[in-house]
Amino acid sequence: MTLALSQRIIDTALSMKGTYYLPYRLHATRHQMRTAYPQAKSFFELKKKYDPKEVFQSQFYVEYK
Repeated sequence: MTLALSQRIIDTALSMKGTYYLPYRLHATRHQMRTAYPQAKSFFELKKKYDPKEVFQSQFYVEYK
């Protein structure tokens, strides 16, 4: 599945007040991820609090923080 198609499908889910599976591929834009998962902001704030030097990271974290 292409990046553009994935983002269109995510937009469709969001337009219906839905969400999407957080796959290992980082196809969603940061805005799409934050719209689908508003609680992510709290997660990233806690992550920064408990790991201020960002020792533990993943591609997901780097992309969406």
